[in-house]
This record gives sequence, C-alpha cells and structure tokens, in this order.
Amino acid sequence: MHTEHRRCPVLRLILPLIAGYVAAEHLWPGLFRPFLVLGILLTALSITLAYGPWGREGLKGLCSRTGEAAWIGVFSAAVFCLATAYYQHRKNDLPEWDRLPPRETELEFQVERLFASSRADHLSGIGRVTRPPPLLEELAGKRIHFSFGADPEMPVPTRTTRLRSRGVLEPLGGSPTGDGFQRFLARSGIQFRFARGPPPEKARPARTFFRSCRNLRDEFAARLQTGAPEDAEYVAVYVAMLLGQRQALSDKQRSVFMGTGTLHLFAISGLHIGVIALALKTVLNVMRVPPRPTAAIGLALLLLYVEITGGAPSAVRAFIMVAFFWSASVFARPGNPVSALACSAVCVLLLFPYQLWNAGFQLSYTVVTSILLLGLPLA
Repeated sequence: MHTEHRRCPVLRLILPLIAGYVAAEHLWPGLFRPFLVLGILLTALSITLAYGPWGREGLKGLCSRTGEAAWIGVFSAAVFCLATAYYQHRKNDLPEWDRLPPRETELEFQVERLFASSRADHLSGIGRVTRPPPLLEELAGKRIHFSFGADPEMPVPTRTTRLRSRGVLEPLGGSPTGDGFQRFLARSGIQFRFARGPPPEKARPARTFFRSCRNLRDEFAARLQTGAPEDAEYVAVYVAMLLGQRQALSDKQRSVFMGTGTLHLFAISGLHIGVIALALKTVLNVMRVPPRPTAAIGLALLLLYVEITGGAPSAVRAFIMVAFFWSASVFARPGNPVSALACSAVCVLLLFPYQLWNAGFQLSYTVVTSILLLGLPLA
C-alpha cells in the first residue's frame, strides 16, 4: 500500500481555517483590517518560500524538512489571519445594532428559507433585506428572521421570492453561546427579527428555476398520493419523508414520531441525499452510462432533488459532501475519501461560515471521519 495515497494536505488548510473562525467569533472581534493585511503579507511570504530562490522546484526544492516545516507554519498563519478577516467580513455586525430599540418600519426582503409549519395561516423563515428603510441603509443584504400571518389568497412563497411588509424590526442581541431558537438564529448569522405585522405582499416573484422546483414538488406530492384512499394517513408519511414536508403529518403522527425519537427522518439530510445518490448511481450503472457522464448526470439530478425539497442547509451540506466523494472516485486516480471529505468541509465553511457552529455540521463530519478512519480499516 502506498502511503502517499493516505496523505491529506487539505488539513493544512482546514485546521487554521476553523481556528480563525473561532478566534473571530470569541477572541478578536472588530480587527478586520489588521488581520487582512497580515494575512496578505504572510501569503506573499509563503509563495516566496515555495517558489522563490529557496524553492527552485516548488515544495520539492525546499532545502530540508526544517524549511518545509517553516513553510507550513507560515502558510497556516496566513490562512488563520485570512480566515479571521473573512469571518468578520461575513458577519459585519455593528456594536450599536444591539442597542437599537425596536421600531416599526417597512422592509422588502428576499426569502432564503421557509420553516415548515403545520399552520396554514403562518409564514416564518429566513430572508435577506433587499430594500432597507431610511436611515438604516446598512441593513441592505443582511439576513433577518421574519414571522407573519399568511394571506390565504397568495400562493406560498418559495426561495428568491421578494416580499414586502410593515412590521416591527428588533435586534436579537444573541450570540452562538445562547440557548433555544435564538441561539439557532445567532448561529445562522441572523441579527434581527421582523414580525408583528400584516401578511406580506409579493414584491417580485421567485426566479424561474425555483418556481419550477416548487411546481415539481407539488407534482411529486400528488403522484405519491395517487391511488390511495382519501382517509389513508400513511400517504402523509410518504410526502413528509421523501419531500421533507413535515407539515403534511397530522398532530397524532407527529407526536408518535416525536415520542419514538424518529422525527428527524422527515428532515432532508445526509441520509436522504446518500440514499438518492446511491439509487441514481445504481440506475445509471445499470444503463451502462460511462463513469464521468454518470457523475455529471447524477450530481445534476441530485442538486435538483435538493432544491425540490427546499434546499435546507443540511441537504446542501450533504450534497457538497457527496459531490466531492463522487468526483474523487471518478476523476482522481486513486480516489482519497479523506481528502474528499476535507475538501467538502472547506467548501462548506467558505460558502457558509456559520455552519461551523451548527450541530448537524459537527456531527456529520465527525461521524463520516470516524467511519473512514476507524470503520473501514476495522471492516
């Protein structure tokens, strides 16, 4: 067995990346520019050490192990500083925001995620401000938690739908160390709640792709119910489990699954994405599609399924993980599952920095890492 195949150089990137995020959240808030400048200088120094007169052939030309260790240290410090600056840039909160009193205002925001609710007259989710009120222009692009009554005559909005409403805007004043739902919002990078107003009006419809995904979800839900008796309760289980529509469950079903600790099966996550990916790969292999087209077609259909089910963060995270695993097994010779897992973690943390505080992210990568490092060798 070649030990080279077991190496995972991406760990040199992901470990200081996580350390930088932790430092930006808990240790050094408000130091964006110093860390950015220091990170750029250290990056330039690491490039000089690797490809300058000390490294005639890149890393292989370093004089000794001491030189390589020095390069790793400089590179890790550069990633740490840049990660700290990047996290603070993405967070971009102002201290005076927490001191702002609640105020009634009118906002236009774009829906990013809708929370499942058993109440048809309630609309709640996460959005991004597209048109802030006067004197609060710095809110443009910031994420908010909205909660309103729903207009029964207006279709349920989907992702990228723009809504306009008048309500009370108040700062959450939370942190990732809090408890409950406010802790979840703080870990998602949300700093304001917009609620206590009339049902919002649609300012602009969703984009064509997301409208098509919503129509496909409704079509699939209707297909799942085809041929079943009207009073059959098991149909709701199909819809909830395959499409992530937990609001289709009755109160009795929800209490039963909650009491047995299996309600999580109705949240689209890694389990669903893995099963669908395996099914797609099996079908395409039976059809004798070549490996690389199989990966391209399978990942495209898998992404469509993620969007049809609402694009929950856990589903998007699982898709990125599957995409790296599938691509590594097809395009890399030989494939390295540990490197694929580390690359997917870096990709997720760069796209969604707040996922680091998410328990689902931590459990997913911990479990998969344990399987790769312990389960497979023991098997």
